[in-house]
Amino acid sequence: MLKTRPEVYRRVILAILERRSDEIAVKELHNACFLPTEIINETLKDLQREGLLFLEASKVEVSLEQKIKLALEAVKYGADIERVCRFVGWREFERIVTSAFSLNGYDVKRNFRFSCGKRRWEIDVLAVKKQTIVSADCKRWRRLSRSAVVEAVEKQVQRTKALKDALENLKDKLGLQETSKIAVVPLVISLYPAPMKFHDFVPVVPILQLASFLSELPANIHSLKHFRTV
Repeated sequence: MLKTRPEVYRRVILAILERRSDEIAVKELHNACFLPTEIINETLKDLQREGLLFLEASKVEVSLEQKIKLALEAVKYGADIERVCRFVGWREFERIVTSAFSLNGYDVKRNFRFSCGKRRWEIDVLAVKKQTIVSADCKRWRRLSRSAVVEAVEKQVQRTKALKDALENLKDKLGLQETSKIAVVPLVISLYPAPMKFHDFVPVVPILQLASFLSELPANIHSLKHFRTV
């Protein structure tokens, strides 16, 4: 992809993300990047060829999924992760997660709070589909080291086990007719690919792979950690 130095791509991508808009005037990018016009234009064409944006004569259009891909590209070319995450906020991350679940037929609840064992619990995303409930923890802000993956998974397993134990009391809140033979699956969703795809049979799924993971979940659930009600 790179005909130009990585720092040029990084600067142009950050300028796009900083605009926080789905449509950006090319002139805005010229003013923001402090680079020769022809270099910016060629970089935008390269990004379009990579499927990272749509370029017209005077404007750039960027979809939600393209913003996430651009954020990953910016980090790949040396941008600070926390700076990039400020431009791809929780709202964007949440919309992609919700959309992936919804397109796969799940009813989605965000920041779901409940009580179990004299303790309050909160799950970032709870998704319900027939006899399957996915309990997801969203890690947006940073790369996950191996130790961070282990910690995130262990905490999510605790939350998910508590959810399973409290399910009978939560069935009205979750719109369940009954709570027997339900599989409750812990999941960690990351912005960046983690150094390991599983820990203790719990999947750690990059957000751009979430849709495909969910489409394959029914066939793979038996090999993943889950808690099943009787």
